Order: sequence, then structure tokens, then C-alpha cells
Amino acid sequence: LNTGFQILDRAFMEEDEYDEFLSDPSHFLMTKVFPRRHKNLAALSKIGFRNIFSAGHFASMQPFSDPDVIEAFLTLAAAGKQMKQWNAGVAYLSGVAAEMQTTVANQAGQLAPYDMLADMLRGYLNVPMDLFLIPDKVEAAIGVMETIAMQSAAQMKQRGVEFCFMPLHGGTDDFMSDETYRKYYWPSLQRVIEKLISFGITPYVFCEGKYNTRLDVIKEVPKGKVIYMFEQVDIVKAKETLRDVACIGGNVPGAALVFGKKEDVVEETKRMIDACAPGGGFIMDCSIVLDHYNEEVFEAWYDTTMNFGKY
Repeated sequence: LNTGFQILDRAFMEEDEYDEFLSDPSHFLMTKVFPRRHKNLAALSKIGFRNIFSAGHFASMQPFSDPDVIEAFLTLAAAGKQMKQWNAGVAYLSGVAAEMQTTVANQAGQLAPYDMLADMLRGYLNVPMDLFLIPDKVEAAIGVMETIAMQSAAQMKQRGVEFCFMPLHGGTDDFMSDETYRKYYWPSLQRVIEKLISFGITPYVFCEGKYNTRLDVIKEVPKGKVIYMFEQVDIVKAKETLRDVACIGGNVPGAALVFGKKEDVVEETKRMIDACAPGGGFIMDCSIVLDHYNEEVFEAWYDTTMNFGKY
């Protein structure tokens, strides 16, 4: 494939399954979510790991002789081999980037706990409805995700990770109210950010979508320890709000680098440098992952940044 991917909003946990998930998250993920997300792992729904009574314990191993279950585990083994190859490729490219004196900001990745629930289990259309109907269960599930995120942070520390990429999927201005953001999205995310910082890891937080109304909230982090990248924000306002707290970056529209006019991109680049460069703490960047671009426009953007962005 040579084009970007799209993620469909799907639910892999039903509304009436919160209690089952909360009682045993790992078992639920293995026997419910994995089979629903991947058709070649459907047979994992036949296995169980809860029977500790001697006879029942050994009897629970019988499904492992099922040809479909065996095939599912062979599929997992094959996936593991491919991920090993993937990671080797990532390590190679990271080495190349380091040789070119380009900082590798995504040595590891971590979602916000709210996004872990919405992105991976319930879907972004369902969670807002759940917050009206069963808010306590949603909050408890977010707590489980926060625990998983904290464990992931500890593993990053052991691996010597310096930067953690954190894409914020569901916290945009038009996805939830400020009240919902402050109550359900930010607190757990804030704690994960602080935990990463305590481990000497710099959170590289990508604020996807519109983030103008969140600026006063996301500044509640330790000073000088976080990088915020923006997709759609009033970059001048972001600079004014976060100048003494965090480094910011963004948000030249990716579409402008593909379809825009060179002159417009040059003027926008100059405007952003004039507004955001004074005092430091600004990274020139585009709004989102750039799969394609107009070479002439991109070169103009680069040259303008290098010529006008000198301190």
C-alpha cells in the first residue's frame, strides 16, 4: 500500500460487559476482544484460564487441542515474528535518523487512558453515551486503563526510553465538552504524563484535532518537561498560554504542503516564526503525519524555516 490508513470506529465490548471486563481485564481481552478484532483469532473465545480446581483446571486445557485454537496460536506466533521484523526495521530507521542528527521522538507510544477505552474497546460514539448512562463504570474502566498505562511507563523506564509519543485521539474541542474533558479525559492523562516525567521520559504529546479550549487545562504539567504538538490550534494563543510551561510545535496544514501554493506556505511559516519563536520553545512542524507532499512547496517551507527561524 502507498496510501494512508483509516481507522473505523468499532466496539469490541458491549455496554453490558463492563463488569466482566472490570473483574478480569486480561481474560476479557484474550477471550473476547482479540477474537472480535481479528477473525483469525476467533477460536480464542473457546479457551479459559479461570478454573483452578484440580480436575477442572486440567479439563480447561482440552480446548487447546481444538484445531481452530491451535491455528489461532500459530497465527499469534506468526504475528510475533512479523512484529520482530518490524521492530528491527524501526530500530534501523531510528539509527539512520540519529546519524542525521534528527531526534527520534517516538521511541515508545502511549494513549490517554480515555482513548484506550474508546479507541480499543467501546468506540468513540459509544463512550459519550455510556458517560450519560453508566458514568461510574466508564470511570472505573478508565482507571483500569490508567493502571495499564502506568505499567507501560515503568517498562519504558527499564528500556531507557527518552521520549514517549502520546497521540490524543478523543479530546478535541468538538468531541466533548470542557466539563467532560476536565472530569474524564484529563485527570488520568495528567497522572500518566507526570509518571513518565518522574521516570526521566519526555512526553511528546500530539493534540489531534481542534485544541483551542483545552490550552488552560493542558498547561497543568511540570514546567519544561512536556512537548505539545498541535494539529489545529490558534498557534499564537497556544504560545501565549504555554510559553512558560511547555515546548510547542505545529501546525502548518498538511494539505497546504500537498495542494497549497508555495507563497501561502511561506507567509504562514513566517507568521508562525514571528509569533512563536521569540523566547524559544517552538518546533516548526506540519499538522499531521505527512505521507505525500509537493516537493517545491515543501522545499520552500524548509528554506523559509531555516532562513527566518534562526535565533
